[in-house]
Amino acid sequence: MTGDDGVTRAWAWVDHLRTGGTTPWASWSSTGIVRHENHGSGPRDHDLRDGLSRLPGAQQLELLRRLNEAGTVVPALAEQVLAAAPPGRGQPALRLPGVGVTEYGARPVDPADVPADELLRVAAGVLAEHLVSQPPPHPKRRRRLPGRLPWHRAYQVSGNPLRTDAVRAEMTARGRRPGGRNPVVLLLGGTPDRMVADTYAWRILHTATASWRWWIAHRAGFDELPPRANVAAAARHWRSEVDADRIRIVLDDDALPELLGVPALEGPPSPPAEALELIRHVNQVLRVLVDRERHQALLDHDLVPLLAGAEGGRLVVPYAQRRWLKAQARRAYDELTGAGYAVVGDPARLIAEPERDGVIAPADAEVLALAVRTLLRAHSGGQDGHASGGWGDPDRMEASKR
Repeated sequence: MTGDDGVTRAWAWVDHLRTGGTTPWASWSSTGIVRHENHGSGPRDHDLRDGLSRLPGAQQLELLRRLNEAGTVVPALAEQVLAAAPPGRGQPALRLPGVGVTEYGARPVDPADVPADELLRVAAGVLAEHLVSQPPPHPKRRRRLPGRLPWHRAYQVSGNPLRTDAVRAEMTARGRRPGGRNPVVLLLGGTPDRMVADTYAWRILHTATASWRWWIAHRAGFDELPPRANVAAAARHWRSEVDADRIRIVLDDDALPELLGVPALEGPPSPPAEALELIRHVNQVLRVLVDRERHQALLDHDLVPLLAGAEGGRLVVPYAQRRWLKAQARRAYDELTGAGYAVVGDPARLIAEPERDGVIAPADAEVLALAVRTLLRAHSGGQDGHASGGWGDPDRMEASKR
């Protein structure tokens, strides 16, 4: 096949993909006629390039093919993928085998052989650009909340940041904002591995970009628990604000409603590891496209609600950091029990063995599959139909900031 024939074949494949085709490059034989299984066949009556200045890279083409396999790709998404430039560090746009010959640049690669992490890099960039292109949400008219009534219990919550945000939001939505005179301080604790993993999840949901493995190894290097996962440090802080007998170490979520004087509370949010990893990749792009405030708004109101129904495993502590975590947990346990704080729940949870059944490093292939589903949902208006009450409920997240 001549170089010209290879280029013609490649542009025909581009046209095949942008109209919903799923045939892999290695199986594609058309040079000027579009043939694919679901969209009929026939010559195109316009330039196959359709406004593209250059042939897209193997990463973009393979990502579009996988999107076609997963669902119906609207034209706007197809064009966005084809025109995308891979963000961040990694491979530039890769050439297709048999299409032109040059003595420089990366070697041509069959799109089917492009690693999942490279496809994920492109998908995260496309998703970030889509989020930025959306008009800002109309500001909601805030409902005037009633003042604190005499029989409302004054309270403060601290500790596990995911759980704390959720409790504050739900209580605020009921007109029961934290604060008041002589509050009872509820320090939401738990097993040490969940406290650390939930702190990491909270950071990712607040624009952080560090990987789980790097972050927890970094914290272990300091030989101390992250501040938001350190209930003993939180207790020391609040002891300077209120009397010690007003502090409760809460290790049983089921006891929270009674402590707060409400009938029930929703369960704690638990974002799966694959969703957190996708958000982390998107964060890496958003941080260079928008300012911090806009970045956070895009997470709260757009990306996280899109992922609210995502399933997957929970993060678990890598083996290399388990000895460190157990030592830190024992130190916190000794301080809390020795200080005589009231503990609600089993104190043994503070030194429980880390879970082993979970995810240490999300597989790129699974995160990519989630990215593909999320792109399809984003371009179909899926965020408008997301169910409230999940870990990504935007109303809950907004209330937590009031």
